[in-house]
Amino acid sequence: MNWFASVLEQYGDDAVICVNGVERNIKAFVNPVIGERYMKKWKTMTKLGESDEATYYFFGPPDCEITDCDNSWLTLNGKCYKFIRAEAYRVEGKISHWEAVLRHREEEFDG
Repeated sequence: MNWFASVLEQYGDDAVICVNGVERNIKAFVNPVIGERYMKKWKTMTKLGESDEATYYFFGPPDCEITDCDNSWLTLNGKCYKFIRAEAYRVEGKISHWEAVLRHREEEFDG
């Protein structure tokens, strides 16, 4: 186990990740992206009402393999997130962990 994976295992929050239709339990960190845009306006109005546009950083274990962001999601602390972008972070040629940007996952709407 690499150093970052051991930090996740010890200090990460319990989460459920679904990648390509397969759910599993992992340990992860999810924190809000703090920036001027986030501080001033993090919700926008749509035809269906207010939409949360806040983004979050995700740090997960090296075996997440988030290769399809459109069909992947994460549940942590009662909140569900969708993946916007994900990449493996490599150290000396080996995957140390996965980093991603998340947004709140909206419920499916059948209009």
